[in-house]
Amino acid sequence: MNVLICINQKCRHLACVMLKSLAASNANARISVYCMHTALTKADMAYIRFHAQTDNLNVIFIRMADDAFLNAPTVDRYPREVYFRLLAGKYLPKSVKRALYLDVDIIVKGDLTELYNSPLGGKMFMASTNVGRFMLAFNKVRLMSFGERVYPNTGVLLMDVDLMRRFVDEDEISEFIKKHRAVMMLFDQDVMFSLYGDKIALMDGKIYNLSDRQIKACNVVQRAGIDKAWVDKNAVIIHYLGKNKPWKADYRGILKSYYDAFEFFDETIN
Repeated sequence: MNVLICINQKCRHLACVMLKSLAASNANARISVYCMHTALTKADMAYIRFHAQTDNLNVIFIRMADDAFLNAPTVDRYPREVYFRLLAGKYLPKSVKRALYLDVDIIVKGDLTELYNSPLGGKMFMASTNVGRFMLAFNKVRLMSFGERVYPNTGVLLMDVDLMRRFVDEDEISEFIKKHRAVMMLFDQDVMFSLYGDKIALMDGKIYNLSDRQIKACNVVQRAGIDKAWVDKNAVIIHYLGKNKPWKADYRGILKSYYDAFEFFDETIN
C-alpha cells in the first residue's frame, strides 16, 4: 500500500498521530508512506521516523523543488503544501502506480484494503464530496468550469499515479492559478475540480471521510441517526476538517476519542 502525505514542520506531530493510527489499523499491510515536502530538517525527519515508523510502515521523504507553487494563493489553513499532491505523478517513484493521499488531520480507524483496491473505472481519482447541487452550480460559475464534474474533498484521495503522469500538466495548473487566483477559495480543490473534475469517481464520505460537520448535516437533513455506535461500526477514516479540531479546548462533536487514542506527548526528539 502506497500512502502520500504532504507536510511542513508545523504539522509533523499531527502527521505522526495519523500515521500511528494508519499502521495500527492496517497491521497486516506493508505500507510505504511518501512524504512530500520542501523544508523538513533532518531533525524533523528523525522525529517522524521515531514516532511513526513501525515494522509495517516505512516513511520515505521526497523533497520537492523549492519554488513549487511558491506563487500560488495560500492562507494559514491552506499552506502551499496543499497543492503538492497534484504533482504526485512527477515526484513519486515510477514503481508507484497507485497511491492513497491522506491529510494529517485524519485518524484511520479501519482497514483500508477495500478502498485502496477500489476499481477506478478509468478515472484518475476517487474522492468524496461535501458539495450539494447549489454549491456545485455556484462553483461551476465561479470557476467557469461546466459539464459533468465532481467538486472533491481532497483530504482523502485515491490516485491512479500512472494516469497522473500522462494527463497532469504542471504548466496547465500554473496557468489556471494565474487566471483564477482572484476567485479561488479552496485552492487545490478548485484546481482539481476545474481541470480534472470529470476524472473523479466518488467514494462514500460517511465511511471514508467522516467529519463532525458531515454527521450534523446527515442527521439534520437525512435523519441518518449517525451516533457513536454507528461510527464505531462503520467509519473507516475520520477527518477533522475545518476549525473544529479535537486537540483544541473548544472542540464540539463525538469524534474526539478516536484522536485521543493515538495522541502522544513524547518529545524525545525535538
